[in-house]
Amino acid sequence: MHPKYYLFDLGVINAICERISASSVRAPSIYGMLFEHFVILETFRLARYAEKPYRMYHWRSSHGAEVDLVIETPDSLWAVEIKASSKIRFADLSGLRSFVADYKNSKPLCVSTTDTPYLAGDIPVIPWKYLFGKDFIGPI
Repeated sequence: MHPKYYLFDLGVINAICERISASSVRAPSIYGMLFEHFVILETFRLARYAEKPYRMYHWRSSHGAEVDLVIETPDSLWAVEIKASSKIRFADLSGLRSFVADYKNSKPLCVSTTDTPYLAGDIPVIPWKYLFGKDFIGPI
């Protein structure tokens, strides 16, 4: 697990990158990066406000498999892939599968822009707002 740094505000990121109009963030790669950043910042912010002892990481294997956010709570180890798409396929979640192979008791999860939860293979795909519910990492 490795540290990864995030700037505290998406508006500041966009201003620094001179993305000052809504159309400038619609490119899939930009939108995806901003969505991932947003979910991570929100998770971090809510955990700190609630004084939860959560540790958060980015994970990358020596073979290049990645997980966007690993959340270590007192009771669980969550591996969270963040996708700015509503249609996630099992094949899109190879990083999560690699993580689960290395950390057997971890809980994989894909957070996305979907409106309703579903399974991609055996991995739950949920709307990003559900991440903080009782069925996942819990109310923060």
